[in-house]
Amino acid sequence: GTSRTGKSMLIEAFAGEIRKIKPTDEFPLYCLSAHHITQNVFEFLMQIEGPCIIFIDEFDLLNLNRDAGGNYKQLAEILNALSGYADSRPDKPVILIAAGNTPGNMDEPLLNRFNVKMPFELPSFEQRM
Repeated sequence: GTSRTGKSMLIEAFAGEIRKIKPTDEFPLYCLSAHHITQNVFEFLMQIEGPCIIFIDEFDLLNLNRDAGGNYKQLAEILNALSGYADSRPDKPVILIAAGNTPGNMDEPLLNRFNVKMPFELPSFEQRM
């Protein structure tokens, strides 16, 4: 969704709910912005032992698509890293959450690696009332 629609706030609320069940040191939340992500950082993230939540904000800024000008090499590496990732650790879950302002600019196979997709829109006047 676009800026200021509550994506990051939802992640904080989600982590807060988990912390009611598990203490923070047993289920930490790692928040990164897309500009922190490099090939090595993403590989490192995929090696983190669960349970934890990894939140990548502004994921769409990584320009991960197959179009001309897209970062195809990094896209291929991330797709490869995510293949079967969640299934390989059922006893130590790592919840990977990514948010972006323009998900239409991201590669469809990459988006399909995420089990749940939640669109965020600004509320209408009636919804705000």
